[in-house]
This record gives sequence, C-alpha cells and structure tokens, in this order.
Amino acid sequence: AVAIPAPKEDNRRKQYMFAAFAVFAIAAGVVTWLLVSGNSSTLEDSSQTAGTFDPPTAEDCLAISEGMETQGQNETAVKSFGVDMNFAVASNFNFELLQAELPPRTQRDVLPLLAGCDAGSSVSTENSKFVVENAILNSVSVGNPATCTSSSEGLCSFVFLQLDLFSKDDDVSSEVLLDLITDVFQDEGLLELLNLASPVEHIDLIAVSPSSQAKTPTSEPTLSPSARPKSCFQTNTELSREVGDWFDTPVLKASVEAQ
Repeated sequence: AVAIPAPKEDNRRKQYMFAAFAVFAIAAGVVTWLLVSGNSSTLEDSSQTAGTFDPPTAEDCLAISEGMETQGQNETAVKSFGVDMNFAVASNFNFELLQAELPPRTQRDVLPLLAGCDAGSSVSTENSKFVVENAILNSVSVGNPATCTSSSEGLCSFVFLQLDLFSKDDDVSSEVLLDLITDVFQDEGLLELLNLASPVEHIDLIAVSPSSQAKTPTSEPTLSPSARPKSCFQTNTELSREVGDWFDTPVLKASVEAQ
C-alpha cells in the first residue's frame, strides 16, 4: 500500500497554528514580566516614600516631653495642625485650673506618643514607622463651659490645640500625620493619660485638620506662639508654677480630695 501524502493546505494550516501559538506564548511571557517588574518597582517606590525610621532615643523622648528641640528637627519643614475637642465636665468644673494644667500635661504626656515614645502609656498607637522627629504644642485655647447639646444639660468646654510637627522626611504627607494625630487624640485612654485634677468626665475628638501651610523651622522652637493672649497660653515653666499655686489653695485641695 502506498501512503497518501497530506495536502499542502493541511501542512500550511499546521504551520500557521504553531506560529500563532508561539506568538501568543511570547506575548504572555512579556506581559507577565512587565507586571512583575512594575509591581516590584511600585513596592520599592512605596517603601521609599513611606519610610521606616529609627525609633526615638530616650534623650529625644525627654526633649519632646519638655517642649525642647531634638537633634535633626531643623532638617525638614514643620507642619501645623489644629485639634478640636470637647471636654465634658462636671458641675464643679474649674475653668482656670484646666486652662493652667492642660498645656504642660499635653506636651509632657501626649505629644511624645506622636514620635513613638509610648512606654507605659494608657494610649495605644499604631506608630511603627517613627516619621515624627518632634511635636510641639504651639497654643491652647480653652472655652468657657456651656451645654454640650441643645437636648442635654451636661456641660462641655471646647478646647483647641495647635500642634507643630517636625517630620523626619519632607515626603511624609499631611494625611499620614493627620491619621497619627487622630489615633492618639481619639483614644479612650487619653483622659487617663492626662490625669487632670479638673473634673473632666470624658473627652470627645471633634476634628483634626492642617491649620496652616508648612513653615520653615526655627532654630529655637518654643511652646509660646509669636503673639497670644497670656490668659490662653503660657510657657511650661509658667504653667507649672501656676498649677503648683493652684494646688496650694484650699479650694483646689478640697476639690481634689472630694474626687
């Protein structure tokens, strides 16, 4: 028997199919390589932008708690943020006492958390990148107590804080810093951390927002704004002295003993 050769058209069709398969395989390989390469580049860029820095030293944490300059804080711009809060207060609330004790306690106990100094704190934060070099309380405003809402007889005192945050890299976005501030000031442990002598029942965070454009850092940052009413804010030393004077008064001693 003699084999009948395949028609030329069948051979040609097989060649076309093989060629098409080869082109498809090569194209799939190229697309896969581009996707893998692109994802690696994106992850690398994201890592560089987010940045994970060394945690603060004990010396840094001490300087922040005292409102002093830390080494390296002048290498980047400083961003300012406003923090709006409501302090629900008891009927025996003392406006002057809260106005005196809140600034130094905020600087000493709360703001170091923004830099990652959280040893033994009642406030838990997700601050694992350590993007903040220093945090300075620029000004404080405490409002006279009024009813919290139209349907409530409880009293609230509106409090506004202005913070200056020095980031460790200019690429750290305001959104990252806003999230960090929000995490700290909305934590349920904030009131316990402040340990106020004032009869504050609870604290509600209203809003955190950028309060101005980024400013050029000064060589000697201070807790005192360039112009302010002295009744609204004083330096840590003045406040500490004022709080001490309050504790020497019979009215305050009786208030503290009654709590």
